[in-house]
Amino acid sequence: MSGALRALADDAARVVPGLCGRVVAADAAYPPWHATAQLASVQRYWARNHPEAGPHYAALRGWGLLVWQPIYLAVIAAHVSAARLDLDRLSLVVNDGSVEAYRLSEHDDVDAPIDEAAPLHASTRQLAAGIAGLLPRWQAHAP
Repeated sequence: MSGALRALADDAARVVPGLCGRVVAADAAYPPWHATAQLASVQRYWARNHPEAGPHYAALRGWGLLVWQPIYLAVIAAHVSAARLDLDRLSLVVNDGSVEAYRLSEHDDVDAPIDEAAPLHASTRQLAAGIAGLLPRWQAHAP
């Protein structure tokens, strides 16, 4: 199980340099990507580091950083690794407002033999649900 996740993380880093992550124990207590608590610090980071760009830039840049890793990992899992990925086991690593990496908690069915469509449909549902919860929380910090 964790071997398949490590292979997925390796595939992701190979396909998209800068997509850095690590596999953590299944019982690790990290919130899923859509429940990230450091939203205010992400918005402040971009507003502080690029004041010339204005609040719209900080809002859009921060949002992009909050959602790109789950989206890319879902696509890489299906198309490159032929894996089913539970995105609710994905968490973001945020340090001082910078979204730096991700963590994948070990979980089952990662290396189940499947076609590409099934994991994409499952991931799409998880992404839509995660974004539906994350967006209003993000807009409270970066309208």
